[in-house]
Amino acid sequence: MDYASYPAETVQDIVRLRRRIAASGLPPRSTDHNLIVGTWNVRAFGRLYPHWDENPDSPKRNLRGLACIAEVVRHFDVIAIQEVLRDTEAIRALVAEFLGPSWRLILSDATAGDAGNAWFMGDHMSLQFSGSAGTVDFAGAVFQHLGQQAMTYRVSDHFPLWAEFLIDHSDQHMARTLNLDPYAPDPFAGVPD
Repeated sequence: MDYASYPAETVQDIVRLRRRIAASGLPPRSTDHNLIVGTWNVRAFGRLYPHWDENPDSPKRNLRGLACIAEVVRHFDVIAIQEVLRDTEAIRALVAEFLGPSWRLILSDATAGDAGNAWFMGDHMSLQFSGSAGTVDFAGAVFQHLGQQAMTYRVSDHFPLWAEFLIDHSDQHMARTLNLDPYAPDPFAGVPD
């Protein structure tokens, strides 16, 4: 992240955003200690105005907005973004220009209408997407005496998302096989080339 290339007002936004994140109690990411998973409904995440200033027309989401979204996303190991539109210009720019190649993006098809979902994963985790993901469609299963619209006010108009991630423990297994400490900084340092 080259904050020196950001406009001053965007850097100020990020400073204030970092204060809010710290005050929220969100724990820092710590490989081998925790897994921070988040979900965020980013409204109508589709087209992008590719400038830092405001667009007098549409779309309203600009580079300043993407910088702020990236700042939040970086605090998670895995995060699901809902309401990704079929036009993926903004989410692809988020990865390419703000998060970088160490982040993986998995897009799912829209389940209904024009919005789908996206998962981001930082590669510092030994996580691998298994290929299994979906939603829990509870429409018609709860509050059956109510119509769809009335039910959404009682439960939600968004379905829960799920995805399976596999954790790679191969280094730990290999270290144990060789009677090495799998938690040493470099457990394989003594293995000759």
